[in-house]
Amino acid sequence: LKGYNDTFAELVEKLLLMEPNSVGEASVVAVCNNYIKEGKLKQAEAIVNRVLEYFPDSTMLLFYKQILSEPQPNKISQQRRKEIEKQALSNISDPAVKAMSLGIFYQRNNEPNEAAEEFKKVLGSCLQANDDVSTAEAEGEKMTDSQRLAVSYLFEIALETKDWQLVSTLVDIARRENLDDCEGKFFAARFDAAKAEYKDALVKLDECLKQKPIFSYGYMFRGNVNAALGNETAAIEDARKAVSLNPLDGNIAKALANALYQRNRRLGDNVNTDEMTEAKDALARAMRLNPRVWQLQGLYAEYISEEDPAAALAIRQRLQAAFPSVGNALLLGRMAMRMALREANAERKEFLFSIAASSFEQAKAYEPENRDVLNSYAEYYRLTGRQEKAEELLTQSQDKRLLYSHYFNSGQFAQARRIMEELYRTDPKDIAVLKTLLLVAEATADKEAAKKYSEELLLLEDNIGNRLFQIQIFLKVGLIKEAEYKLQSFKEKFPDEPKSLLFEAWLVMRRGQLKRALELANRNLESNQNNAVAWRLRGEMNLLMANYDRAVIDLQRSKALSDDPVTRLALAKAYLRAGREEDAITELKNIIDLPQTPAEGRTLLEQIYWRLGRKDALKSFYDDTLKKFPDSVLWYNRAGAFSMALGDFDSAEQLYEQAWQKSRALGDKDADEALGGYLQALLLAGKLDKLFEEADKYVNGDFASVAFIVMAEAKLKLGDKATAIQYCRKAVDKAGTSQTLGSWVLQRIYSLLGAEEVLQVCKEKLQADPDSLAANSTMFNLTLINGEYNKAIGYIDKCLEIVGPDSPLRVDYIVKKVRALQLAYSKTSDNNYLERAIVEYKSLLAEMPNNAKVLNNLAYMLAEGDVRLAEALQYARRAYEARPNNPGFLDTYAYVLYKNGKFSEAAEFLQAALQQFEQNRISTPADVYEHLGMIQEKLGAAEQAVAAYKQALEILGSDKSGSRSADERIKKAIERLSREVETEK
Repeated sequence: LKGYNDTFAELVEKLLLMEPNSVGEASVVAVCNNYIKEGKLKQAEAIVNRVLEYFPDSTMLLFYKQILSEPQPNKISQQRRKEIEKQALSNISDPAVKAMSLGIFYQRNNEPNEAAEEFKKVLGSCLQANDDVSTAEAEGEKMTDSQRLAVSYLFEIALETKDWQLVSTLVDIARRENLDDCEGKFFAARFDAAKAEYKDALVKLDECLKQKPIFSYGYMFRGNVNAALGNETAAIEDARKAVSLNPLDGNIAKALANALYQRNRRLGDNVNTDEMTEAKDALARAMRLNPRVWQLQGLYAEYISEEDPAAALAIRQRLQAAFPSVGNALLLGRMAMRMALREANAERKEFLFSIAASSFEQAKAYEPENRDVLNSYAEYYRLTGRQEKAEELLTQSQDKRLLYSHYFNSGQFAQARRIMEELYRTDPKDIAVLKTLLLVAEATADKEAAKKYSEELLLLEDNIGNRLFQIQIFLKVGLIKEAEYKLQSFKEKFPDEPKSLLFEAWLVMRRGQLKRALELANRNLESNQNNAVAWRLRGEMNLLMANYDRAVIDLQRSKALSDDPVTRLALAKAYLRAGREEDAITELKNIIDLPQTPAEGRTLLEQIYWRLGRKDALKSFYDDTLKKFPDSVLWYNRAGAFSMALGDFDSAEQLYEQAWQKSRALGDKDADEALGGYLQALLLAGKLDKLFEEADKYVNGDFASVAFIVMAEAKLKLGDKATAIQYCRKAVDKAGTSQTLGSWVLQRIYSLLGAEEVLQVCKEKLQADPDSLAANSTMFNLTLINGEYNKAIGYIDKCLEIVGPDSPLRVDYIVKKVRALQLAYSKTSDNNYLERAIVEYKSLLAEMPNNAKVLNNLAYMLAEGDVRLAEALQYARRAYEARPNNPGFLDTYAYVLYKNGKFSEAAEFLQAALQQFEQNRISTPADVYEHLGMIQEKLGAAEQAVAAYKQALEILGSDKSGSRSADERIKKAIERLSREVETEK
């Protein structure tokens, strides 16, 4: 490069001697800049002085003469250079030339107000022609080239500053002087577009291009207007036409590159090779024609980051080195972080994370309080397992909203809610806080919070957007009846709002009316094929209807239009149902670390790995999850259980110990599981001395029963049954009056020592205290397991006697008694048991006629017994009406409708129940899917019935919750229906 510069300087100096008029100003400036950079100040001064002999009025050379008179020309600050240039321009003798030059100077340095004043000086009386001069006089004055140029500059400034009066004046001048060769229509169209009046702008541009068909900027700008109107194809065609007319114009090249880039972003995974190549070539052309527009290089880097990540990262690094700024540092850090998340090689991953860290540190040094920088830096800490550093960084910023974002994005919803509630107490009328609390309510399915904060929001700001936001939140958290009322009210108030149709489709889907919902979704898509939400909803409808391949297509289309985690999660479920486990895994792996991904995404990936037996994948999964959630007792317990399943007891010990320590610090509800797992890991690892040492610390506290039970198991392993029995009895004593804990202890004794020992313990407890609720309750459970139903009924009657008629436990005990009576009826077919069960519930109903749980259970029992079905339907309907969003009650209502022969209606309520189970983050019981299979079978939908039965069978296999008879019954149904399907085919 140095050799080239030296040769270029020699040629310029020779040409000056031979033909000075042939030497361009730009060439002299280039030589001068190289001399200054190399420290050859005398040579630079000599060439400037020599050229000034020929061109004494050259402002650029006068500027360089002043630069060279400075003490250190090669170290002048940008501010000083601006001062010198301004001084040189101010010394120009011609007022018009001076004003024009200063206007361009101010414009280049982002001083629009000062630039506008100079351009107005150039225009002079032309600006007043509309008001003070007659049309004839105005038309008699010929505008100079400088004035025409000044109009263009001033027009851009007026548009940018929204000075509509000045814009209007300039449009009149353009029309009068025909500055655009189409009677001012181009200027007028740009004015319309600036006011977002795109249809009017398009009409004017069409007329303009009829008058002036060879007009590259006209096509470019019409492309922009078409893009604003959503006419993507027309926008791209206009940009292509502009490039064909003017292939070397940088602005036009940028316009085409942007149009193609936006198209490919929208297409997502559906973009084809030709479209990718065209966009890539357009970006490359735009970069060549705009070498100083570094933003284009950044756009190019983002575009190629998937196919060539190394090249993309290199571009970002060069940009940060050449143009160091907070924006470039931030973009480099984010790109490196994204690549690190996808990188499988540990060393490469660490290297990429180090680039991210360095970039974020630079960005923070530029702007220590920049919210985007702090957010990204905190995200880096979170993803690298340094949660405490993230919180420290954000806490130091003293920006509570920023800390909230961190907690919310990392799934720590309790902390996020706590921060927002503090801000809410400070100012209950802060609309942004209310909306944020609604997002937390949505993420946690908090129905009461959703109702409270949405109503408060509407009291403060009642508009279309907030009303639809409320309905959306209601639908997402499962407030279906409430959403129905709100949507009806909305439609009455805003009958012409087009979004109502989409929300109606969503609501109808949540009510389980899938065919009707599908019709509404299709109507919505007829009017707007680019609605990502409509495609997602249609995909979810097809998923519920067991049209899995169709669901995949719809959800892929939605993802292409708007690549958000919720859509990807739905797509993963569709892949899973379609038997495409690897595709489901890919989708889930890509979203589980993204903000706004529902927690279900992580647990679903965990379930798939378990089902497929992917041990290595599970190990990586738990390692990554614990980095993301370092304070989660739940995930430490699950990781510990995985290590236990692998037989890696040392790892299980460490994980459960951490879970135990964290649970004590946080007061977590899973503390007993953590301690039990920790002690169990020590037991299985053979570290009995340590087990006794650790367990002994807790024999007098809240966890004494857990400690004694594991110590008993250890003693049993050592062959010391007598001490094991003593520890078991102490565990019973420590359980005290806690029914739940007492039952758990006795069940553990049953598994360790057998029924005889439990019976002995219970008998002793009953002898010492015949009114021991825990002992009687355990005896009920024990006799129920052994099929001794009459004895079980006796023990539960004793429990009812102990708690008395006013106890809140009474209803639960009657439910247990009815269960025993039902089992006795199933075993003996003695109608007396069924009648006694009905009497129990009816007596309870007489006391509390509106108790939804009693109504629901009575209805289900009657349906199961195939008796009094019309009466059962009344009870089920009343339970549903009392609690319309309860998934269990919806299932009962559907089942009773089925028993009454109302199959279509039953299918709707069953689909609504399934959506509510998922919405409430409750595992769907196998019998719900079995009910769906039975209903679909009656409707003649054999394939859908098989799909439902398979789901039921999968749940039975995964949670071991069903009986052998249920398993066999469902398998027979699948075999029978599968034969029917094959026959039909």
